[in-house]
This record gives sequence, C-alpha cells and structure tokens, in this order.
Amino acid sequence: AWWQPTADGYFQHVPKAAILEAVGEFAPEHVTRLAKLKKGDIASEAERLADGTGWMPAIFAAEATQQAAQEVVTDEAAEAPEEAAAVADEQTQAEALAV
Repeated sequence: AWWQPTADGYFQHVPKAAILEAVGEFAPEHVTRLAKLKKGDIASEAERLADGTGWMPAIFAAEATQQAAQEVVTDEAAEAPEEAAAVADEQTQAEALAV
C-alpha cells in the first residue's frame, strides 16, 4: 500500500472514538483494553496493531472504489469502438450474403 496509518500521520489527528472504531475493524479484541488509555497511547497501540493489516480509513477505501469504477468506465469506452466495428463488419457480411 502506498500509505500506512501511523500514530503521527493519522491516529493523533482523529478523535479518540475514531481511533477505537478503527481498531475495532482490524483488531476488535483490543478495543476494550485501549479504551482505558490516553489518546497518545491509543494512537501508538493502534499504529502497532494496524501494521500489516492493510487497513485504511473509509475515505481511502471510497476513493479507491471510485478510482476502480472510473478505470472500468475507461476500459469499456476503449472497447466500445472495437465492438461497434465488429458489429458493422457482421452486418456488412450479412448484407453481402443476402444479395
């Protein structure tokens, strides 16, 4: 992944509740223990627990989904002229056989 959540790069910049919600997604068994700590400690532990999970905030997931959808649209648009040409060739061949 091109980005990884770190204490300084992400977890320190979101509310404590958001950190705990995130931890609930990638390490739910640790949420109760972390809820008792101070935000700085939670952020450090969240970074450690998130390492290697591939977890990203929902905003990144939504952005990745949007990019993937855009790539599909672009691929389909590139294929459309080829398909239209194939259909036209088939119609021309059918007309030639009908004559």
